[in-house]
Amino acid sequence: MFIVTISSRLRRQQVKLCQISILIVTQMRYHQNPLIPLQLYAFLLGCRDFCVLGFLEKNGPFSLLVGGVQRADQRAHRATPGHLSLVDSDAPRHSPFLRQQGPYLAVITDQYSCDSDDQLEQALTCLNQAVSTKMVDVVSVRIQKRDAFDRNQERRVLMLAKQLVSWSIDYTFSVVLSSDWKHLLATSGAHGVHAKELNRDCIVEVRSQYPSALIGTSCHSVESAMEAYHTYRADYIFVGTCYLSDSHPEKETADLEGPELPGIIRQKLHDRAAMDLDSNIAVPKVLAIGGIDATNCHIPVQTHGADGVAAIKSVLQAADPYGTVQAIKTSMSRPL
Repeated sequence: MFIVTISSRLRRQQVKLCQISILIVTQMRYHQNPLIPLQLYAFLLGCRDFCVLGFLEKNGPFSLLVGGVQRADQRAHRATPGHLSLVDSDAPRHSPFLRQQGPYLAVITDQYSCDSDDQLEQALTCLNQAVSTKMVDVVSVRIQKRDAFDRNQERRVLMLAKQLVSWSIDYTFSVVLSSDWKHLLATSGAHGVHAKELNRDCIVEVRSQYPSALIGTSCHSVESAMEAYHTYRADYIFVGTCYLSDSHPEKETADLEGPELPGIIRQKLHDRAAMDLDSNIAVPKVLAIGGIDATNCHIPVQTHGADGVAAIKSVLQAADPYGTVQAIKTSMSRPL
């Protein structure tokens, strides 16, 4: 038996929420992808813009909680069986990232995570295990846009982002969307945007619309990092590629930036900040990226001075994402 809570954004301003009750869905085991029958049931109830809000397993039954988008004046609260789940998704949420202490861990989605419903389901399962450790600081939704007119992919990206935002309430992490999807920032309620190194002009637009949004970008050189800091005022930067990585199969060992660069960049940024005594620009956090796993994550952080690391496949393709996140965080924090 699956217990599903569904809420809806209705066009009429006065909404009788009590009319939308708990839906008991049986025989879900016959469906390979639970999101497909949920869409059908939501359609029958007249629901729109619903998304999965949480997965709970208690005393046997597996509860799949689904909630829709409500008006902006309604506050978010944790989804529980028997209650409607409200998510304010009309504006980016205030990010907890800048209040947290390092070393930091960012988890980046695989770029193919939203190519199909099955891939989305698999990504959600892994991400749920990862963030439930309460050791992940940022989840970056990095999905390569296939086609500007592919509404199915955009629907999945929005569903993924909303799901992550709902989890972030309990697990205290930030959700950022890649710059290809910045137009979904307000709709999803994500905390900010990660701009590609060659697409930083979008940061100006995002900052003007959402001054408190969390902004990240990627760098491959000291010069690029200085621009991210002084011109675009990024909150964090990913620096790499540190090690051989499937994400950049074109790079051989000689082409790598190496695990030293993140620490070098961090030191130069702080040196520059010390010179700019009249500047109120915060120094961005520097996270090493590229081939990061539990066996090497301590090198850029403890040996070379980076603020943290970003991981992709070592977490999302792990047999045990929960344990992998714990291992990475422990390795970064363990005294040498």
